[in-house]
Parts: sequence; structure tokens; C-alpha cells
Amino acid sequence: MSSSAIAKEPFAQPGGEWIVGGGEMGQLIRTLDWSQTPLGPIAAWPQSLRTTVNLCLASDLPICIIWGRELVQLYNDGYRVICGEKHPRSMGQNFPECWREAWPFIGAAHDSALAGNTAFLEDQHIFLERHGYTEECFFTFSFSPIRDETGRLAGLFHPVIETTAKMLGERRTRTLRDLASGVSNAKTVEEAFALSTETLSEHALDLPFLLIYKLDEAGRQARLAGATGLAPGTTGAPEIGRLDAPDGAAWPLDEVFRSGKAVLIEDVADRFGEFSVGPFPESIASVMLLPIITPGAEHPSAVVVAGVSPRLKSNEMYLGFHDLLTGVITTAVANADAYEAEHSRAEAFARIDRAKTEFFSNISHEFRTPLTLMLGPLEDALAGANLPMHERGLIDTAHRNSQRLLKLVNSLLDFSRVEAGRAQAAFEAVDLAALTAELASNFRSACERAGLNLVVDCPPLPEHVYVDRDMWEKIVLNLVSNAFKFTFEGEIALFLRVVGEKATLTVHDTGVGIPSVELPRMFERFHRVENQKGRSFEGSGIGLSLVQELVRLHGGSIGVESEVGRGTKFSISIPFGTGHLPPGHAIDKEVSAKGVRARVYVEEALRWLPGPTSAATSPDVASVEASADMTAPSKAGRSKVLLADDNADMRDYIRQLLGAHHEVETVTDGVAALEAVQARRPDLIITDVMMPRLDGLGLVRAIRSNPEHNDLSIIMLSARAGEEARVEGLAAGADDYLVKPFSARELIARVDSILVMARLRREKGEALFALKEMLEKNVSERTEERDRLWILSQDMLARASYDGTMSAVNPAWTTVLGWSEQKLLTEPYSDIIHPDDVVTIVAALEEMRQTGQPTRFQSRILTADNRWKSIDWTVAPDPDGVNFISVGRDTTVDKAREAEIAQAQEALRQSQKMEAMGQLTGGVAHDFNNLLTPIVGSLDMLRRRGLGGEREQRLIDGAIQSADRAKTLVQRLLSFARRQPLQATAVDVNVLVRGMADLIGSTTGPQIKVVVEVSDDLPPAFADANQLEMALLNLAVNARDAMTEGGTLRISVGEEFVDKPHAAGLKLGHFIRLSVADTGVGMDQTTLARAIEPFFSTKGIGKGTGLGLSSVHGLVSQLGGGMTIQSRQGIGTHIEMWLPASTVSAAKGGTVFESPTTTSACAGIALLVDDEEFGRMSTADMLGEQGYQVVEAPSAEEALRLVRGGLRPQLLITDHLMSGMNGTDLARIVHSEVPGVQVLIVSGYAESDGIAPNLARLAKPFKNDELAASLAELQIIAKS
Repeated sequence: MSSSAIAKEPFAQPGGEWIVGGGEMGQLIRTLDWSQTPLGPIAAWPQSLRTTVNLCLASDLPICIIWGRELVQLYNDGYRVICGEKHPRSMGQNFPECWREAWPFIGAAHDSALAGNTAFLEDQHIFLERHGYTEECFFTFSFSPIRDETGRLAGLFHPVIETTAKMLGERRTRTLRDLASGVSNAKTVEEAFALSTETLSEHALDLPFLLIYKLDEAGRQARLAGATGLAPGTTGAPEIGRLDAPDGAAWPLDEVFRSGKAVLIEDVADRFGEFSVGPFPESIASVMLLPIITPGAEHPSAVVVAGVSPRLKSNEMYLGFHDLLTGVITTAVANADAYEAEHSRAEAFARIDRAKTEFFSNISHEFRTPLTLMLGPLEDALAGANLPMHERGLIDTAHRNSQRLLKLVNSLLDFSRVEAGRAQAAFEAVDLAALTAELASNFRSACERAGLNLVVDCPPLPEHVYVDRDMWEKIVLNLVSNAFKFTFEGEIALFLRVVGEKATLTVHDTGVGIPSVELPRMFERFHRVENQKGRSFEGSGIGLSLVQELVRLHGGSIGVESEVGRGTKFSISIPFGTGHLPPGHAIDKEVSAKGVRARVYVEEALRWLPGPTSAATSPDVASVEASADMTAPSKAGRSKVLLADDNADMRDYIRQLLGAHHEVETVTDGVAALEAVQARRPDLIITDVMMPRLDGLGLVRAIRSNPEHNDLSIIMLSARAGEEARVEGLAAGADDYLVKPFSARELIARVDSILVMARLRREKGEALFALKEMLEKNVSERTEERDRLWILSQDMLARASYDGTMSAVNPAWTTVLGWSEQKLLTEPYSDIIHPDDVVTIVAALEEMRQTGQPTRFQSRILTADNRWKSIDWTVAPDPDGVNFISVGRDTTVDKAREAEIAQAQEALRQSQKMEAMGQLTGGVAHDFNNLLTPIVGSLDMLRRRGLGGEREQRLIDGAIQSADRAKTLVQRLLSFARRQPLQATAVDVNVLVRGMADLIGSTTGPQIKVVVEVSDDLPPAFADANQLEMALLNLAVNARDAMTEGGTLRISVGEEFVDKPHAAGLKLGHFIRLSVADTGVGMDQTTLARAIEPFFSTKGIGKGTGLGLSSVHGLVSQLGGGMTIQSRQGIGTHIEMWLPASTVSAAKGGTVFESPTTTSACAGIALLVDDEEFGRMSTADMLGEQGYQVVEAPSAEEALRLVRGGLRPQLLITDHLMSGMNGTDLARIVHSEVPGVQVLIVSGYAESDGIAPNLARLAKPFKNDELAASLAELQIIAKS
């Protein structure tokens, strides 16, 4: 079917409701217009097809349904992935048409299933065109017949699993395995490249072609070292390539060389044109360039150019295969490099060995001539009869060591001949048992002197054995001498036995044994076991190697067995007869044994033993060994010299040279030297470098590491010449280094020089010791003084570390804090630091550790009784960089005192500020009152007289209301300035609060719930009822403004007795607490701190004066009480007014003064005095309405003039503060001159300072009825 059959709108075709779920493909099947397909409308599909489709859609396994004669395919979401770009056209398409490119691989199985059979194919290799190119794939699938309701074959059930990744992985694994196997035997880099390309030529499916270019070290030139798939020299495979060639001319090998990373080339056609190689006809599109970088190399040594199959994508799996491929080739190249390097080293070593052998051969010949000329005269001298004993000892020493030197030279010469194949052996038929027993018996006396048992068990053999007598001597003497050297107790045993067709000699000892790791190297020339205990450390290291070569010349074999601490066994087997010997080298006659070399071996062995070694040794040259009495005192004035050397002749020689002026003690190795030093301290140590048990370098290190003896002078002797050996000795701690051979004069000079220096050092040391004692005494005294300060100091002293612990504290810590010393030293000091101070302290300590400079800081420290104390710290770093010293002083009392002073200063500042503002406010209020008096009076008169119409009266009422608000503001200012007159009496606060409840409720509005809580039997408070009502109303209004969304206003009254310092600064006594709490927005700490400041407001311009809380605070302060404010944002504000309790009962009622309702015909003469013209005029009008005849005077002086001129007023009403004489003084004078006159003082100030208490007062501004009430009160007082 065509893609046009797919429904464009995502709605289901009628009748497709039976399709349940099925994901994307289920939705597609429901929406396709199947009427345009051979299957017909979906509603008409048979039940067998419906069941099969639902089964297919419900499965996660990729499944395809092939239905009907037209072989229409339907599939699920899993199979849709296999379709690739064939989808969605493939849904409903003819199956063979859809998969025509795969038909050669699947056609037969498909047709077999249509015939009613089940077909199954596993990992079938198929090439599909589902992504725009021919793709190599692998699938496992089956075709199974589906029968309808009648049992006829209606379709095929086709489940599929793609196995491409698995099959490619297995194939590439085989490729890598074959490659690794193919290159494993490559011995050169060229061979590794050749084998790589040869092996990979059989794996063209993944590698259509492969080139390997070898790069020069400079990275300029590349040479083709291997190729497969492309012939060398053809397109894409140039045999020589320049790395700096222009882009596109060749493979970009320079990019790989510079980056060391793989490069993917996708423009192959642009570089070389289209070309196809390998098993597929398509042109190569992509190529990978892979670097070959051996370990330790900075740049690639080669680049692999690998063609990518045109039928596979260059995905992560393909790139991983390429990485593994280059890894195998890189390993092969590295192994080949290593093999070539090892082969070169082996050839170099062989050349060195040959040169060394030739050198030893030549040098041995050269040595033999002077040795012959030395030995002859020495032997002649020793043969003389009249030779003095002392000279005989010296000549004997020279002769003996010449023999040793000759033995060494002969060994080197023999070894060189054997190794060069020039050794001439004469094999004689000898009685091997007798010869061997005779040679071994030469060591019997030496073994007896050493306390060893020599066992020689050599029974006669059934036949003679062909050996070279001289060589056999060297074999036996070397083995027995070696056993003697390393055996200190037990025995040395030789056994000669017949084993098969061979004579076997076994040399067994109970010596120190050989470590197992050293056994494989025992027959290497010049090899010696490090730090092996022996009688001497001397030796060339070629003895056993020579023995092995000599045994091989006899056609025999040698083996060794050993166990440390139990001994060693050497076994030599020599075949009987002559069949194993070179032709012409066997002498068919027996020659008697000569034993010419045994004496040299035995004498050398005897020299390894302590004490006299031969009768020729002179008594005055005998060495004093370590076993001598080391506790004996030395002769006065003679220096003590300790000599350590394992060579007896060297010990004797040096003792003879130094014995005339020094006391010389000799030992044989480093261990004995250490014991001698402990027993008796010498002035000088002379030590050889090479010694058994402990060599000279080890001895020097041991001496220098011992504090008691590290100042000893040491001279090292060694046969190792050269700057390096000298530096090693001096670096170990030697004072001097002397190379053998040395002259007697040189040794004596060095010894004398060192001893003089040692004496000077000793004297200096004694002086230093005396100085040290004096300093220690001073330090001890200072320490005692410091300890006293430590104990008695009242400051907290401590030594602490940066990791949080203290190592020392003085007693002041316990005194100040109460903690025990054990707790302070065992627990982290951070446990007692206030959590808020920890970060600051850590930062200060870290800065001190970085800078090394002392620091100071403060912190709060927890005491044992759970209080915090303020401590000032001075801290200095300890030189060790780990600790610091701290000094802490308790400043808790000082801080409290400072806080009190600061509080007092702040209170004084606030008091001065309030006083200054009060004076300013009072003056402003006075002026306002003077201005308001005519305004209020005039407006009141106009309203009373009813002037104008209704509109004019409304305007007058509005003006009066504004004047009243101004009056209220002035009263608040006066209250703040504490100039409002307080009429403090006993006030029943319960009654006052209940009486104001309705007013407060109406003021706050219906959104706010007002709750009033009062206490029964509450005593009265000492307060001004009017002012208290104003304060309570003020607080209620503030609460209302804070609860714009509504809330609860709680007013409560209670009684409390204050018996300790209070937050409001109250004195001790009884108080009535009036509390106002709201659930409004609350205040932050900054706002709370400024809440009672005058003129401070948060309500915005025009919405408050900022005097409310300040006035309330001023009121309760004037009454002797206090106020507290608590507030939290989002929770609300709680204000408490604390009023002193009154000792007088509250009045139940008061006198009511009623204003006169009618105007008297003539109440009398009123003298009105005021320096404010408008205020005087307004008051005059009010008095006129009261029935008074008013006489006005602008000043007190003018009023006196009128009185003294005959005026007799019944009423004097005067302003208090005027220019010139004030109102009080005027009243006093007028009252004296006009007895019975009534006086009323009016004032813009609220304070009563300067006004006589018996004078009636009226505060400005006032209205007519207020003036009338004051005049009526005067009349009542006058009548009473």
C-alpha cells in the first residue's frame, strides 16, 4: 500500500475498538484506512487476525504478522526499529516487496512456512537497505504458520531479534585474538608491522584495507611499513609520505603525530577519488588514522590507516574496536623494541665480558713477572740463618702476602683461559680417593685450631678417575677453604662415593648457610653475598665460578644446597673412563700427587684465625685481639686506638706502626669493634671497609648514631680507590679516608693529625659542657620562676594545638571557669567556646599560623556552672608550627561595668536630648496655644451666635474640628515635653478601661476584635485619668493601624509587685500593669529600638505625628512608672504601661461645674491682661457674653497703672508669660491693692512653674464654655 493510505488525522477507524494498547504501532493500526488495502476495513477483519494482532502488539519482542494471499505485513513497536526508514510505508506493505534485498537470505525460509512448515534461522547474515545505504546485519528469526477459524493457513507469525552487535563483537574479538597470536613472535618492529598486516588481511569485512606508516623521530617523513587491501604505491597507499604535505594530498599523518589522538577522515573521495576495496563494491567513504605510541614515548612512532567498511557505521563500537586494534599493535611494537634493546644489551655485555677476560689474561701475565722477582729474594732472605726476629717477621709478612697475590693472579689467569677456551688440561688416571684425602688433610691443623671437626671419608674407588691434577687441587682446596671461611662451629665433611657411572665428591659444612635467593647466583663470577658472616671479607668472587668451569672441563657437574644457619653442601660428579674427554688429552699413566698449592690455601686460612698464626710471627708484632682485657687502663699519655680489619697481616702491620706511641687494640669485624667501644672508649677508630658481619660503613653509621660515642674520630681504610668511594666513606661519617696501599709515614701522619684534632674537640667539648651546665642552671632558675608565674598568675595560661586540644593549662583555668585540669586536657577546647564565636576564633588562629604573627580576640567561654564568661585572649604561635601559647583574662566584670557606664551615658544622652527637645517643643506649643486661643475663641463665638447660613455653620464646625485637632497635637507636644499639667489622683483603671471599651471598639472598626481583661479587687493607680484615657486611645489607634487585615486587640489590667531590677527601669514597689497587645504586622529590631523617639513614625507622611508612643512614655515616666515594648514581625506588638499603685481610694465621682446658660446683667468689672492682641480680643468677647464689663490692658505695667488710677475690678484674668512683668507677679500686686479680687491665670504653657498654687489656671486655647466653667469654679471657691 502507499503512504497515502495512512490517515492524516489521529482518529480511530470505525470498528477498531478491539485493538487494546499497542503503543505507537497500535495507534497507527487503529488510524490507518485499511479499506484501501487488501485486508479491507478493520471492522471486517476475522477474529483470528484480531487475536494475532493483539498478541503481536502486546509483546516487547519485535514481531511481524504476514497475512493473506497478498502477504500484508503488520508489526509492533519493536519491529518498527528493524524497519528503519522503511517505516511508515512498510506498515500494510507486501512483505516480499518490502524486504526484497533480503530475499536471497530469507526467501526460502518464508516459502517453507507458507507451505505449512516452521522455519528458524539463527544469526543469519543479511544486507539491508533501511538507512539509506546497504547495511551489514545479523538476525535470528522464525516463520510460523497462522491458521484461521477454519484451520486453513491464513498468515505467518514472524518474530525477529537483531544480533548485529553480538555478531560484530564476536567477529572483532576473533580478529583481535588472531592479531595478538600472529604478532606474538615478532622480534623486530618491522616484523611486527608485517605480521600485523598479514594477519589482518583475512578480516576484510571490518578492515577493507589497512596501512601502517612508520614515522621518523622528527615527524617529517613517513614510510609505508605494511599494507593489506591496497597495493603499495597505488591510490591511497603512497610508499613514502611527507607529514607536512598540503591538505588533501595525503593522509593527515601530521595531525595524528602532533595530537597523539585518532582522527576520522570522511572526505576520502575528495582526497583520492572514489575507489572500492575489500569484499564490497561500494566506494570507501571513511578512514580511521590511529596512532601507535609506545610507553614512555611523547609522539607516535607509527600511524595505522584503517579503512571503514562502507556497509557499517563508524559508531562507538567500531571506534572501540579500532582502539583495541591499535593497542595490540602497540604492544607488539613495544615488545619488539624491548627484545631488540635486550638483544643489543646482551651483545654489549658479551663484548664487555670478552674484553674483561682478555684484560684479566693480560694483566695476570704482567703480574706474574714482578711477583716472581719479589718471591725469589724474599725466600732467599728467609733462608738466611742470621736474620733478626723483627726483620724476619716483616719479610715473612711480605712473602706470605706475595703468595696470596700470586694465588689470585693464577686464579684470574686460569679463569681467563677457561672462558676463552684456551685451557690446556692433562687428564691423568689418578687414585681420586687418595688425592682428595691428601688435599683435604692439609686443613686439619687449621680446623683443630678453629675448634672444628674435619671429616674425610674417601674410601678407595673401584677404578682410577681421569682428572687434571692441578685443576682437581684447585677444586678441592677452593671448596674446603670456602667451607672453613664460613663455618664457626661443628664440622667440615668430605665424602667420595660412586653414584652410577660417576665418582661424586660432597663437601658439607655446618656453617652460616646461604640465603635461598642467592643460590642461583652462586657460580656467577665476581658475585658475593652481601653482609655474609665469615672469618674474612676478603676474596675476589671468582673461586666458585672457577670451580664450576674446571668441573665442566672434566665433563662433570656441580650443584649446591644450603639452608641459612644449618650449613651448605657442594656436590661434584666426574664420569669414569675417558669417553667424555676431548681426544688426545688423556694420559694413560698414574702420576703421584704433588700438593704444591695446599700450603698457600692453608696459610691464608690460618691468618683468618685470631692469635699467632705461625712460628715465624714475631711476638712484638702479635696483634691484641678483641678477646684481650679491654678494661685494663692505658699507659699514661698514650692515646687509645681501636683497629678493625679482617686481615691478620694488616692488623699486625698497623699495630707495629702505631704501637710505639699509641696503645692499639685490634678486632676482626665491625660487630667486635662496637663491643670494644662499649667496653672501653678509644680516642681513635681505624676500620677497614670490607669486613664480615658488619662492614666499615655500617660500623661508622652505628658509631655516629650512638649519642655516647658519635664524637669519636674515625679513619677508614679501603682498597677501593676513586673519588666516589672516598665520598661514600666521608658521607657515612668518617673523618678521613685512606686508600690501600698506603705508606707507613702517611698513616702515622694521618693518625697524629686526627688525634690532635680529637684532643682539641675534646677540650672544646669540655668547655662547652661547663658552659652548658651554667646555662642549664640559669634555665632551671628561669624555669622555676616561670613555673611560679604559671601557678600564681590570675590570667588563664595554656599551650594548645591547632587541631583543637590543649596540652597544658595553669590553675587559673579552674579558678575562673571551674573545670578540672583533666577535663580541659582531654576534651576539645571548642566544647567550651560559644558556638557563635567558633568561626571567628578558627579564622584568627589560621591567619596566625599562616603569618606567624601574634593575634588578639575575644570570646565567650562556658563555665562549669553553665554560665558564659567574656575572655580577652592574646595568642602567639609556638616555633614548632603545631602549637600556640594563649593568655586569657576574664573581662566579665569589666564588660558589665562598661555596659553600665555605656547605659548611663546613653541615658544621659537621651535625657539631654529629651530635655532639649522638650524645651523646643514646649516653646513651640506655647506659641501654638497663643495662636489657637483667638482662633478657637472666635470660631466658638461665631458658632454660638449662629452667624451665617447652614453652609457657613458647616464651615465654622469644620474649622472648629481642625482647631481641636491642633489643640490635641499641642497637648501631645506638651505631654512629651512634660509640660502638660498632670492632675494625678487615685484612678480606678478597671473602671477607666471598661468605660473606654465601646469608644475603642468604634475607633478600631468591625474587623478588629477587642478583648478586655480586668482583675478583681485591683487597687487604684496613681495617674491622670484624662491623660491615661488619651494614652490608651493612642495605643489602640496604633494597634488598629498595624492590623489592616483585621486581628485581635487585647487590653488587660493586672497588679504586680516589683522586687528586682525591671526592664522598664521601675523602682521597687506595687504597680498596676495596663497591657495593650495586637496581632498586627509587628516591628523589626531597628524600628523597635526607635519606637519612642519623638517624631519617629513608620506610617508615612501625613499619617501620624510620631509623638504617640513618645507621649505615652513621657506620661508614665512623669507618674513614676515605666513602659516596655515587645514586638516580632508577623506576630504582633505587646506594650505594657506600669503605673504606681495609689494608697488612696479612687473617688466615686467629682464636682461638676456647669457653665452658665444665661448672661448676667452685670457680673462685674473684669480686667483682661494679655500681650497677644487677637487672643485678648477673643477673650474679651467671651467675658462680655458672661456679663462682665471688660477693661483691656496689653501689659502688666498698663494693668497696674489702671488699678493705681482707681480701677477696682472684681475679676483679674491675665496671661502668665508676657514681656516685662509676668501674670503671677501682677496678680500678687493687684490682690494686695484690691482685696477680694478673683484671679484667673491663662497660659500657652502647660507647666505650673512660677504660678502660685492658690491661683486658678486655664490653659490656652479654650472655648467659651471652658472659660465659663473656670469662672463658675472661682465663684464657688469665693463663696466657700
